[in-house]
Amino acid sequence: VGVVVSAGKMDRTVKVRLPSQKWNNYLRKHFKDHSDHLVHDPNSSLNIGDVVALRPFRAAKHVRHVVSEILVPFGTPITERPPVPSEEESQASYIAKRQSKLERRSLRRAAAQGSESAIEKLQALEIEAGQGVAAGKGEKGARKAGLMGNKGQKLPKGVLPGGKHAVGKIDERAKHNKEQAMKRNEKAESNLLEAK
Repeated sequence: VGVVVSAGKMDRTVKVRLPSQKWNNYLRKHFKDHSDHLVHDPNSSLNIGDVVALRPFRAAKHVRHVVSEILVPFGTPITERPPVPSEEESQASYIAKRQSKLERRSLRRAAAQGSESAIEKLQALEIEAGQGVAAGKGEKGARKAGLMGNKGQKLPKGVLPGGKHAVGKIDERAKHNKEQAMKRNEKAESNLLEAK
């Protein structure tokens, strides 16, 4: 239960202040405190000063609650405001939106593959195959045409066609270190044989 302290500045989002207590270790007692939370208001039906009940719901990155009901209205009566949807109603609308989005996505992908029925369904929905799709988005996975050098791209230095890196010059220091390590290993083996 909290009080709306900011409304109308964001679309369908309000700021609600929730009361709490903070422990003061020096005085060894609790003092009044509060925390502010961004809350989803589906129908923009809240005013500043309303006392509301919340329930958890992830509406956006920073919005983790949704209004479940208006307990005490401030100003405009509840009857003159848009109704606050119940949990079942909001869940049903979310599922319906999500299903239609997934269906459109699958139709677009099928149309991109050349399916006539998918293209007809998209035309019936009055949607173009590429409408609403950001450039560069799509199914993830390596494509042969996208490999370096297959479409005439200029290759970086030391890269072979297909994106494979060529073996560079062998560092003289690394070669020297390897020889020294081999000598040490041979000496250690000979010392072990002498000790036996």
